[in-house]
This record gives sequence, structure tokens and C-alpha cells, in this order.
Amino acid sequence: MLNKNPNLALFGVGLASFLGCVDFTIVNTALPDIQTEFSSSLSSLQWVMNIFVIALSSMMVMMGRLGDIYSHEKVFYAGVVVFGLSSVAAAIAPNIDVLIVARLLQGVACAILFTNSGAIISHIFPAHKQGHALGILFGINGLGLAIGPFLGGLLVSYMGWRWIFFINIPIIALSVLACLASIPAPEHQEKKGRLDIPGAILVTLILGCLSILFTQGPTWGWLSSNSLALSAAIALFTFGFVYAERKATEPIANLSILRNSQFSSSAIASFTLGAFYSLAFFLMPLYLANIQHLPALNIGFMLLPTTAGVAIISPFVGKAVDQFGCKPIIMLGLLLLAISAILQSQFTASETTPFILLSFLCMGIGWGCVLSPSMTAAVTSVPQHYTGAAIGNLGTIQNTGASIGLAIGVALFNSQLLEHLSSGRENELASTLHTGDLEQLTQALASQLSLGINEVSHLVIDGFMASYSSAMLLLAALCSLSWLTLLFKMKSASMSRSEEKP
Repeated sequence: MLNKNPNLALFGVGLASFLGCVDFTIVNTALPDIQTEFSSSLSSLQWVMNIFVIALSSMMVMMGRLGDIYSHEKVFYAGVVVFGLSSVAAAIAPNIDVLIVARLLQGVACAILFTNSGAIISHIFPAHKQGHALGILFGINGLGLAIGPFLGGLLVSYMGWRWIFFINIPIIALSVLACLASIPAPEHQEKKGRLDIPGAILVTLILGCLSILFTQGPTWGWLSSNSLALSAAIALFTFGFVYAERKATEPIANLSILRNSQFSSSAIASFTLGAFYSLAFFLMPLYLANIQHLPALNIGFMLLPTTAGVAIISPFVGKAVDQFGCKPIIMLGLLLLAISAILQSQFTASETTPFILLSFLCMGIGWGCVLSPSMTAAVTSVPQHYTGAAIGNLGTIQNTGASIGLAIGVALFNSQLLEHLSSGRENELASTLHTGDLEQLTQALASQLSLGINEVSHLVIDGFMASYSSAMLLLAALCSLSWLTLLFKMKSASMSRSEEKP
């Protein structure tokens, strides 16, 4: 399917993929404003981020498989349309529930864009130019991650948080025009295989139930009937998923690939990375807004070292992997992530800007050191005909880590904050905890506890910082555990492709 204008096609496909990456990070800077406008709870606000990650993680393999079956071009266009419509729905959302549904659809659309854009580029470029073209595409994605917080800060400060979604519409239109003008219509062909529908449904149910359990568990009680019922459902769905995938002729997730030691090591690193950035990126803007009292634009600037660090370090990481292999670079990345978490666990309400920026920069460089090398190690650890399965499985594992990490981390944060504020009044203060931002929480507690605003304000800030520290120490422990596991498990293998059976 080579064409005469592949660069225009790269521009169009890259623009859509770029928007997907922007959408992953741009929302963080708007969370405080969204929380204020809708007077939403931390649990509801969590779902604005979490539902996107759940949809992305549960749909990536399925959408890549749909592209294989029905043509990547057709599925890509469907994803662009869904992304545009869901962006409109998010921009005009009248309440937090509609916004959450729109974010769900955006996550599904981004799963389509991420899994099919690379396949399209490999189709339209000749073999000797594919590597360069794919490098440009991944660079565009990195730019999207980097510019998201900054662009979000600008839009939220000068136009309001809804414009972080409105801005997608003209860019999507430009992407469609470029693609239609440059990508040939796919040739009619027989369907290549079939979709593993039971596997796709079951993995979605597992992730959804896990997120609900860890989000609502502290409120319901871990031994309540609701929590136990969800736990039983998760166990049942997991058993059904494993059984279905072993019996499926074309499974949605190739579980046997996890027996490959090098791939499983990459999976551990990717899971850890997903859990880290989803939880940290959720809490960092809340700290900057509620404790540092920064406006949205300044929050964007403060988060830029993290996302820009990923983009800036990536070219150097690629060269280092060629020279030293994947293992030492991944190990360095996990170490930097752990350092970032430990530094953030030491934050105070009056923390200095240089210390905050240093912590965020360590996260960005560590992120870049894990992201690309883990994918490279996974792909080169399996025979060539398993490459597609390796990429799809690793993407799903990383985004599963993101959804589970966010759910567990926020559950820990909420329970720690409730414990700090309640002092034996858990039942009467549980609902107060979820009334909104810290200012609303302070006013509610002042009235309920018959204390002065200043006294309660100090109590709330101390509780927030203690909970923030606990969440970051959890991330530091996770990174340290992964580091130790990979130290003994991961091979210092060469970059040549393995013939080890998955």
C-alpha cells in the first residue's frame, strides 16, 4: 500500500496519535478546576483519569486485533471519529458523570489510535524508510506527552478547562483531511482471523471490578458484602479468562508469552512504570493546586520537567541501549523513579520550587529510561512472528498497572487522610472527606468539629501531606521491589532477536 505522499500521511496519522498522548497528560492540570466546578469528590475525580486508563488498557489488544482483521486504516478512521465525538461530549459535559463517560470513550479511541497508527506507517513507507518513519511517529508521541501539561495550563488559565477538549476538534479535522488525501483506500480483502470476544469481555470485566473495588473498598469496608462480592467476581472472571485464553485458537492475550523470562522482566518494569506515572500524575497537580496554591498555568510549567524529561532523554536512551543493552538502562530508570518518589514523600506545605522540580525531573528521566528499553527488550526476546503479540501484551500490562496503581494509591491516600482527620470519628466524617477540594473540606470540618478555620486548615493540610507521603512511599517500595526482582531475573542479553519460545 505504498503511496506517493507518505510524509503527508505521516503528518496526518502522527497528528491523531499526538492528540492521544496530549490527552493522556493534559487533563491533570485541569483536575483542580474540574473538581471545583462540579464540587466532585476525590473518588469521582479519580475516575476522570482512571476510566481513561481502564479503557485504554482493556482495549489495546482488541483494537490492534480488529485492525489485523478488518484493516488498520478502517479501524483507525473509526477511532478518529470516536475521539472527536467524545472530545465534544467532554467539553460540554454538564456534570462529572457525563465527563467520566466521555473519558471512557476517549480511552477506547486512544487504544485504536495507539495500536493502529504504527501499522499504517509501516504499510505506506518502503522497507528502508520504515524505521525512520516510526521513529518520527514515536517522537511525535513523546512531544504530545511533554506538551500536554504546558498546553493544559495555558488553556485552563486563559480559556477554562473545557477548552482542553474543544482544542481537539480542529486538530482532528486537520488530521482526517491529511489522511484522506494521502492514505490509499484499503484493498478489499478477506478477514484475517477472528476476534476473541470472550477474552476481550472478560479482561474488561476484571479491570473494571478491580478499579471499583480499590476505589470504593475504603468506604464500603474491605470485608463488607459489596467488597467480598466484587472480590469473588474478580476471581471468577480471572479463572474464566485464563481458561478461555488457553482454549482460544486466536487468544486476545497470549498468556504463554509470559513464560519467556526476558519478556516477563519487561512486563514487570512496564507494570511498575504504569502504576507509578498514573498515581503520581494524579496526586502531583492536586498538591500544586491545593497546597502550593498555584494557578493552572504554573502547574503546567511545574509538571513540564517530568513530561519533557521523557522526550529529551529518549534519543540518548536509544543510543545507550545499543551500547549497554536494555537491563542497565531499565535498572537506572527504576532507581530514578524510586528516588523521585522518596523525594516527593519529603514534600512539605512550604516546599521550595527547586526541590519540587528536581523530584519531578527525576521522574521524567526515570520514565524515559524504562519506557523504550522495556519495549525493546520484550520485542527482541521473542521470535519475529510473535512481535505483534509481544507489543500488544506489554501495552496491556503497562496500562493495567496504571489502572490498578491509581486505584490502590488513591484508596491508600483517602484512607490515610480519613484516619488523620477523624480521630475516632470515621463514620461521621467519611462522607465529609468526599465533599470536594481542601477548602470545602476545611469549611465542612470546621462546622462539624466546632473548631476555628485556621486550626482545621492546619489539620487538613497536615493530613494531605501525610497521605501524599504514604502514597509516594508506596511507589518507592514498588520500584525498589521491581529493581530487586529484575536484578536477579532479567538477563543482560544482547540486542539480537531471541529464538526462545514464548
